[in-house]
Amino acid sequence: MIPYGWEVDVDVFYHVRMADFFPEVCISKVFPWTQLSIWKDHFYDKELGFHAILHLIRQIPLFVNISENAPFNYINIIFTGVILLIYTRLIPVSSLLLKNSIPVLLLIISPLFLLRINMIRPHVLSIILFALTIHILLFVSPLKRKMIYIFIISWIYAVSYSSPQLIFIPIFSYCCAVLITSRSKKRLTCLWLCPISFAGILIAFLIHPQFPNTYYGWYIPGVLVIKKILGISKAQVVLGTELFAPSLKVIAQNSAVFFLVIAGVIFTVYKKLYNIKIFMLLTISSICALGFLFSQRFIEYAVPSSVIFFVYTFDCFAGQFFLNLKLNKAIKISVFFVAVFLCFFLLKYEFTILSSSSYFPCCSFAKWAQKNIIPGTYIGHIRWGDFPRLFYPAPQYLYSMGLDPMFSYFVYPEKTEALENFNQIRTPLSPKKLKEILETNLVFISNLDTGCAKYLIDNKAKVLYKGYDGWLLDL
Repeated sequence: MIPYGWEVDVDVFYHVRMADFFPEVCISKVFPWTQLSIWKDHFYDKELGFHAILHLIRQIPLFVNISENAPFNYINIIFTGVILLIYTRLIPVSSLLLKNSIPVLLLIISPLFLLRINMIRPHVLSIILFALTIHILLFVSPLKRKMIYIFIISWIYAVSYSSPQLIFIPIFSYCCAVLITSRSKKRLTCLWLCPISFAGILIAFLIHPQFPNTYYGWYIPGVLVIKKILGISKAQVVLGTELFAPSLKVIAQNSAVFFLVIAGVIFTVYKKLYNIKIFMLLTISSICALGFLFSQRFIEYAVPSSVIFFVYTFDCFAGQFFLNLKLNKAIKISVFFVAVFLCFFLLKYEFTILSSSSYFPCCSFAKWAQKNIIPGTYIGHIRWGDFPRLFYPAPQYLYSMGLDPMFSYFVYPEKTEALENFNQIRTPLSPKKLKEILETNLVFISNLDTGCAKYLIDNKAKVLYKGYDGWLLDL
C-alpha cells in the first residue's frame, strides 16, 4: 500500500539509519552530521534503547528473504503485533470473546492511533512500556517488589524515549486510586513510587554513556518544546503539527475514545465498581483523553487506556452473559463481530494510511552525490525535516540540522529563525546571506520547497543537481 522506498513518516529514516549505526554512533558524544545543532558537540541519543532493539530487528533480512529497504513492513508488523499482544494480555476478563475484542478495538476506534503505531519511531516502544507500567502497578505485589519493578521500568523508559516523565501518569493514577479507595493505615506508602520512579530516570541519565549531554537531550524536548507548545516561548520556529492540539475534524474522527471512557464510567456507576483497578484505569484514560485535546501525541496512550478501561468495566457489567453463551452461539456472535470489525478496520486503514502523507528518501540525489561530491563534505539545507531524507541514503556527508528545530535554536537562535522564515517564505534570503547562515556554499533544497529553490536560482545561485527529490545549489 505504501510505494516501494517510501514511509508514512519522515523520521523513520533517521531511526532506521541510527539502528544500522548502532552502537558506535549511538553512544558517541558528538554528531557531526548536524553542523548547526547542539548535537554537533553535545550529542545524546535520547532513544538509545529503541535503536538497540531496532538494530536487532534490522538483522532479520540477513536470515529471511525480505527487503531491508522502505517501506519497513516487517518492523511495523513486529511492533504492532507486540502492542496488540501486550494490551490483550494486560487485564483479566472472563470471556475469550471480550479478550479478543481488545486488539480489534485498538485497530478500529482511532485512525490517528492506527497511523501512529504504523510509524517506526520510539513512541511505539513507549506505548509498550506504558502498558507494562500499568500491569506492574495493578498486579505486582507486595509494594516492595512493585517499587523494584517501577525503578527498572523507569530506567528503561529513560534510556529508550525522550519523554520518560510519561510514566508518572499511571503512577499518579495508581496513587490516587489507592488513597481514594483504600482504608489501610499504610496506604500513604504508595506515594514512595513517585520518588522511586524519579530515581530510576535520574540514575539512567547519570550513568548514561553520553552523560552529561543527557541534560541537554532531556531539557530541550522536555522543557523548551513544551513551552513552545503552550505558547510561552519566544522561539519563532515551526514544530511538528503532531505536537499541537487537534483540529475539530481530527477530534471528530477519533471521538470513539471519549465514548469508550464515558461508557466505562456508566458501567462503573451502574455496578458500583469502586476499587483500585477501576479508579486507576478511569484516571489514566481520562487524563490521556483530555490530553489529546491539547496535543495529538496523547492519542498514543488515550486509545489503549480507554479500550482497557471500557473492556474491563464492560466485563464486570455483562461478562457473565458472554461466559454463559453456548459454544455454537458464541461462535456465531464472534464471526459476526469479526466480520463487522474487519469491514471497519479495512475502511479505517485505507482512510488513514493511504490518505496520509508519505515520504521518500533523497536516493536520486545520493546516487548523484556519490559520483560528484567528496565524502565528508558539508551540505546545508533549510528544512529540518529534510535531514532524515538525506541522512538515510547519504550518511557520508554532513548536514545542517535535524528532527526538531529547537536543537538548533538552542545554540543558534537567530540563524534558526532566519532559516525558518525563509523556509516558510516569509523573509527571503539572498544566496550570499544564506551562505553566511549555513556556513557552506552548498545547499540542498528539497522538492517540498520549490519556491525557495526558484528564488535562489533567480538570484544567481548555480544549479549543480536537479531531480525529483530536489536541487543542490552552489551559493
